[in-house]
Amino acid sequence: MKVVFLLVLGVFAIPSWGGAGLAHEADAYGEAFERIVAHVRLWPGLAPHETKAEAGRFAYDNRVKVWRRHDVTAPELVILKPQTVKHDTMVVLMPGGGYNSNHMGVIRANALPVLESGRWVAVLHYRIPRREGRPIYAAPREDAARAIRWLRGHAADYGFSPEKIGSLGFSAGGHLSAISATSSQDGLYDRVDELDDL
Repeated sequence: MKVVFLLVLGVFAIPSWGGAGLAHEADAYGEAFERIVAHVRLWPGLAPHETKAEAGRFAYDNRVKVWRRHDVTAPELVILKPQTVKHDTMVVLMPGGGYNSNHMGVIRANALPVLESGRWVAVLHYRIPRREGRPIYAAPREDAARAIRWLRGHAADYGFSPEKIGSLGFSAGGHLSAISATSSQDGLYDRVDELDDL
């Protein structure tokens, strides 16, 4: 009788998903691309009020010479690590784009200075374009609330404080950042899991 032992080695990491490796992601992120350590899908299954889950696409806008992300129905956080961690702080960058696209120019310009200061960065790719029949910011606001809760719940995995999460937004992202800061405990969607208790 033969006894066979099977050794299974697993690599455990923070969840990533299919949003990783979108065509032109390196172009859209520029130098910050090398600092990406994870792509995190915010909602298990479909996001609230959605009928599909798609990561979207990056496209170059020749008119204003900038990369944009379009058609996101499955929002995500893209986590970037500083070369040297000096602070236990996470900064969520919220791109603008009139709630119709994610304008990557401001992300390229602002992610590296924050990273160089020794802080973590998470880029929120919220749902776009605007949803018919809802306020223009409703879906992105749900995504921002879920993103903050996800970051609080996973702060120890990265080494930042769940109490030291800030946001920096641009244009529509600035609006989203402001309404998120002033209404972070509002019940914007039905509870999905334990993260929504944070």
